[in-house]
Amino acid sequence: FMDANPREIVTLIIENVSGFTPDELRPSFEQSGIATYAYAPDFAPRDTHSGYAWPTLEQLIDKNQRLVTFLDDKADVAQVPYILPEWEYVVEIPYANIHPVENFPCNQDRPRDGVARDLVVMNHFVYNRATLAGENIDTPLTAQQVKDHGYNELASLDTHWQTCKSVWGERALNFITLDYYDIGNGSIFQLVDQINGFSSA
Repeated sequence: FMDANPREIVTLIIENVSGFTPDELRPSFEQSGIATYAYAPDFAPRDTHSGYAWPTLEQLIDKNQRLVTFLDDKADVAQVPYILPEWEYVVEIPYANIHPVENFPCNQDRPRDGVARDLVVMNHFVYNRATLAGENIDTPLTAQQVKDHGYNELASLDTHWQTCKSVWGERALNFITLDYYDIGNGSIFQLVDQINGFSSA
C-alpha cells in the first residue's frame, strides 16, 4: 500500500497486550519493508508532554517518512527510535462505552494525569457488558449490532465529533478509531473528508 500510494500517511497505534519489547517488534517492520517509511522524531521528550515541533503532512511526504507508529506500553526509542511511546504524545477519550450509548463522552481518559498532550484520539467503540460474580466482562459489539444500532452511521459519528469539539475547543482531534470501518456506508470517510474540508464526491 505504501509503495503504491506515495502521498499517503499511515499511523499505527499498537495495543501491546502481549508485552513485546521494541526490539521484538522491529523485525516485523524491517522484514515487511515498512521500516524504510518510518518517522523518528528529532526532538526529546519534555516534562510538559506537549508543544513538540511536529512536521507537517507535506514534510513527512517530502521526506518519505510516512509511517508514524505509537506503542501504548514498553516503547523505548533508545531501542527503536521510530516506535514512539503513545502516552508521551497522545491522549485518548474513553473507549469502554457500554451499549446502549446515548451520548459518547469526550473527556480525557488516558493517561489519567489530566495533562494534555499534542495529539488526541477520539475513540468511538461500543461494548456489551455482562456481570459475573460481581465482575464486569466487556466484549465488543458484533458487526450486526453496530449496524443495527447505527453507531457507525454519519449522524452518530458527527454528533460525537461535534461534542468533542465543544470539549476540546480549537484543539484538533487527530485520530478517530472505531470497529468495523466498513459498516455505515462509508460514513467514517465522509466525516474525515468533512473535517478536513474535502468533498466525498
